[in-house]
Amino acid sequence: TIGEALLPSTADGTSVLKTKVEICPEKNTQLSGLYKSGSMYCTQCEAMGFRRITYYPDRPDNMAIFDSVRIEADKEAYP
Repeated sequence: TIGEALLPSTADGTSVLKTKVEICPEKNTQLSGLYKSGSMYCTQCEAMGFRRITYYPDRPDNMAIFDSVRIEADKEAYP
């Protein structure tokens, strides 16, 4: 749980949390989240797999909305 002091609510009672994460799919041997299999990048994003990619409070009373997701890679290596 994120304390109110760290994530204060706005006047309408909502909050916005922005995160930036860096992961290394080549080192992920769990076959969940984002991982590399041969020359292909794969995702397995059920609740636990998604938590391997980014913070995600998976609770029925706390439904998250994602405005955008950005994936960056070396254009030469991954055209």
